[in-house]
Amino acid sequence: MLRINGRYMVCFIPTLLITLFLFGCSSLDTKETEEVDEELESFVQIDQSKQTVQKIVGWLNETDILVHLGDQEEQELIRLNIHTGEQKNIYTTSQHILTVEINTSLDKLLIQEGSDSIVELFTMTTEGEELHRIDLGYSGYISVDWNAVDENLLFLSHYQYDQETSVESSKVMIWNIETNELADFHIDAIEPSWYSAHLYLYVNDEDGYLYIGDTRSTEGDQMINNKTIDYHLYQDTFISMEASDINEKEVHLMKDHPFLVNQGALTIPKVSRGGTPVKPFLSQSTRNGAVLGVIANEAIDLNLSLGNFNLCLLDFENNEYEKLLELPDNAPIALSPNEQYVLYGWQFENIIELDGTEELISLITDPS
Repeated sequence: MLRINGRYMVCFIPTLLITLFLFGCSSLDTKETEEVDEELESFVQIDQSKQTVQKIVGWLNETDILVHLGDQEEQELIRLNIHTGEQKNIYTTSQHILTVEINTSLDKLLIQEGSDSIVELFTMTTEGEELHRIDLGYSGYISVDWNAVDENLLFLSHYQYDQETSVESSKVMIWNIETNELADFHIDAIEPSWYSAHLYLYVNDEDGYLYIGDTRSTEGDQMINNKTIDYHLYQDTFISMEASDINEKEVHLMKDHPFLVNQGALTIPKVSRGGTPVKPFLSQSTRNGAVLGVIANEAIDLNLSLGNFNLCLLDFENNEYEKLLELPDNAPIALSPNEQYVLYGWQFENIIELDGTEELISLITDPS
């Protein structure tokens, strides 16, 4: 009887140890899964439908985003912490908010709002204090470029239609918010960009070439590249897009100073719409910091197919890019100031945490 119990114990002890080991592993896996789930759930969703969330405008700091909510009756801008859910109402109006732009310092907003009778522009702090207001005299959406060096200057632009000639042309204005003056600026471009306090860049609507100009000069603008199709500019990071001379299914992204001091190049699949190349969505949040892009897996015409895209980290020093996450659509991105998160989507309705386990997480409770 004792022998039988001894044999039983000899068999039982290893079995028990194995069972405890497997249970321990299972508990560890469960704990790790719970920790991952907690991390994934650390982002607070906006308890609104996609129809009510007009847009997540962008980052206000490392953890706060600016959210545009509203319907036909009322619209508002709120400041929301993506982790705690703490929110603050910045602005509420019964009119329609058409455009919201955050300055480079992330402490001021430009807002275009309108009704059937009037359209106005005004600036305010990100705490809700109104600063300057002006009557724009135009009821459509405008393009805005806020000077990163002299934040009193903004480019405002839109297309205007001449009833007599039946010609549509670009109209560009400079708003000096310090003096509250709005002045016409005569260049043939719908989206000029500030490069410094006085220098600006644009692709000419007429000839398609890249030009640089100086608001202090009367000698005219200088053409600096006749191959640039489009460009991305963040502070002094200048990335131009050029067609490939070798492969019609590729384009080159050239990172350089506007005066053609090359800092690297990448070759990526060409995305076009109706035969016209489309600039990839790029984002950078700190000077000399990381550059992320939405890059296609292969050449695609968006009029024919949605294509397949990835969030990529662009490495111009080594002329390569790293795929981080497959994306469902070719949509805009916005990198956070601490380079830890990325907003993604046509309304920036999703967030991606750049922690090595990149995953697309909705910031809206009802994304349908």
